[in-house]
Amino acid sequence: MMHKSDIVVWIITCIFLTIIFARHFWQTHNNSCITAHDYYTNLDKNPKCYYNPDIDLTVPEIIRRYGYEVETLEVATEDHYILKAYRILSKKSDGFTPPQPVYLQHGLFQNSKAFLMQGNKSLPFMLADAGYDVWLGNLRGTLYSRHTYLSKLDNKFWDYSLDEYAYSDVLSLIDLVYEQTQRKIIYIGYSVGATIAYAYSARFPNVAQAKMQILVALGPTVHPKELKSASRHILSNWNYILPVVKFWSKGSVDVKKFGYFDWSSVCFPFPFQMRLCEVATQLTHDFSLDKIDPEFWPLILVNSFDVVSIKVVTHLSQILASGEFRSFRSSDEENQSKYSNIGVDLSNARIPTYILRAENDAISTKKNVEFLHSNLPVEATKHAVYVIKDGNFTHGDLLWHKDVNTHVNVPIIKFIDEFLVNVRDQE
Repeated sequence: MMHKSDIVVWIITCIFLTIIFARHFWQTHNNSCITAHDYYTNLDKNPKCYYNPDIDLTVPEIIRRYGYEVETLEVATEDHYILKAYRILSKKSDGFTPPQPVYLQHGLFQNSKAFLMQGNKSLPFMLADAGYDVWLGNLRGTLYSRHTYLSKLDNKFWDYSLDEYAYSDVLSLIDLVYEQTQRKIIYIGYSVGATIAYAYSARFPNVAQAKMQILVALGPTVHPKELKSASRHILSNWNYILPVVKFWSKGSVDVKKFGYFDWSSVCFPFPFQMRLCEVATQLTHDFSLDKIDPEFWPLILVNSFDVVSIKVVTHLSQILASGEFRSFRSSDEENQSKYSNIGVDLSNARIPTYILRAENDAISTKKNVEFLHSNLPVEATKHAVYVIKDGNFTHGDLLWHKDVNTHVNVPIIKFIDEFLVNVRDQE
């Protein structure tokens, strides 16, 4: 009779042999199937399987594929990072009245492609169809960024925290959009993309008021005292995990790297492999594949991740440990003058805000959102928090749930339309 340890070794060996077999002998052109069972068939001969080009396309290629014109712009931060922003030109522009700019900022472990995984029903396309001038920004470290003289293989490239996201990247990207449009911006931020906007507007309240109309926050993650997602176990034990991560990386955290195996080898083509990799979406985005149809599983698993710096994760662990929304605390004497380790004064964040949260969000919980809303100044909280009552909705569902249009996208566009009407009436 086999011992339990032998059984475990045998199972792990079988899994890796299956992965190797699938990688080398099960390669197909088609990459998406209607049902989970169809992935176990020959995808190229199964009529229920097809090739979804969005999995392999870049952000501008996806935008053009759905019939929109796109403009690529770059902006340099003061510390020499080059960030790409993509502008989707509105189909409704009359050429005389400048359309209202709407800027979308992705969250952690993402890039701007996170907003484009619902096909022609993606929020940026719906906003463009509604007549808005849509901008997609990218933070440093993502696929759509670089440095003027540092390589991503250099540890120094990854020497940044949430502070640089807020006080350098967001600052530069908002300046870019404002300079190009000469109009105040509607900012839509998902998760940490909203968090850094609050930090930006608190640090630069006058600049923010001059350049932003309103901040639409999808699942903001400002208050750290309540974190129900599985990621809390990693963040709360980060000091123990950190040495291992530093040993295996060049200063970054890339969830799509598995030692000698790349992401596609481990996660595809079979559903049981996708389910193994689903752990990563649950840790980073509190998102389950059950919330979308099986045909979109590969799209989400391939495109919902990008790289972040170790220091960003360390910063999050510090916030969780302190119970306060604070700047980075450096143990390096060289960086102590760079980081103030002071709290973010939300009372200075005077930009009007409209917060959306999901009822069962384990990251942006009710308690967290109520804390944020109650600590913002009165002029920023004239709009009530919008709560998605559907019990199936969690954090990542704000972007990728199969019913996201009904519960998130349409309400956002309706709110923005009404908000701008009220602004014009008051002028």
